[in-house]
Amino acid sequence: MSLLKQIKICNCVITTDKDTIKRKEDYSFCKKCGSIMFKKNSWNIIYTLKSKKEQTSNGTNPFNTIKSMKKNFENNYPHLINGYNMNNKGINDPSKSMEIYCKNRNLLLLYLKKLTKLFDFNDMVFYQCLFFMDYVFSHQIKQELSEKDLLYYLIGYFLCSTKMKETELNEPPLLLFVNIKEDFLLNVKKIQYYEVLCLKSVNYNIFSYSAYDWIIQLIGNGIIFNCEIDDKNPIIMVNGHKNSIVNGIKKLALKMLLNLTPKTIFLNILRCNWHLV
Repeated sequence: MSLLKQIKICNCVITTDKDTIKRKEDYSFCKKCGSIMFKKNSWNIIYTLKSKKEQTSNGTNPFNTIKSMKKNFENNYPHLINGYNMNNKGINDPSKSMEIYCKNRNLLLLYLKKLTKLFDFNDMVFYQCLFFMDYVFSHQIKQELSEKDLLYYLIGYFLCSTKMKETELNEPPLLLFVNIKEDFLLNVKKIQYYEVLCLKSVNYNIFSYSAYDWIIQLIGNGIIFNCEIDDKNPIIMVNGHKNSIVNGIKKLALKMLLNLTPKTIFLNILRCNWHLV
C-alpha cells in the first residue's frame, strides 16, 4: 500500500483511483481529473498532462468519446476522406467546383469574421460555419455565384452554426443581416429560405465537427505525457508571458490553425485529422 501512495499516475495531487494499476487493460483514464493513462508495465504508468482548468471530473471514457465522434462523422460525411469530392452524378467536374470556391473563399472569410465579431460569437461558431462552406462549396458550386448569392449562403450556414454551437444565446435578429454589404440590401425572407437550403445541404446533420472542435477535444484529453517534459522546468515563454507547457502548446496549436485558415491547404486539415484519429 505504501508503494501505491508514492506512485503518481495522473494529474491528481493524491491518486485516488488505485485500482487502475491492477486492471489488465493497457490504458485507462482517471474519472477525477480526466487524465489518460497508459501502462508500460505493472509499475510504470505514463499520463497526459492537462491544465488545471481542464482537470475536471468526468465519468465518460475519452477514448469512447473520440470513437463516437469519428463514427458519427464517418456516417454523416462519408466522402470527406476523398478530399471533399463526392463524385455525385450531375455535378460538374469537382476540380472546377474547387477552383470556383477558392476564388471566392477569402471574400467569404472576410464576411464570416465580420459576422462573428458583430454578434460576439466564439471560434466554435466561426469554424463550424467555415466547415459547412468548405465541405459543400468545394464540390457543389456549379457556376460562378454573385456576391449577393454568396452572402445568402454564408448567412444561412452561419445561422445553422449559431444554433448548433451557441445554444444558450438568442438567435441573431435577421434584420441585422440585411445591410451587411453597403452596396445592396438583403431580403429577410430570402435569408430564411437560404437557411433551410443550407440545412438541407448538410442533411440536417448535427454530428459535424470542425478542425477547431477536433483540436479542442484532443487537447482537452491531453496530448503531452508526463515523461515527455522536464517536470523541474514546466514553464515556457509565449509572447513574453509565462505559460505552462500544456497551455503554451494549446496556444501554439490554435495560432497555427488561425494562420492556416485563409490558405487553400486548410481544406485538407480536417480530412487529415479525421483520417488519423
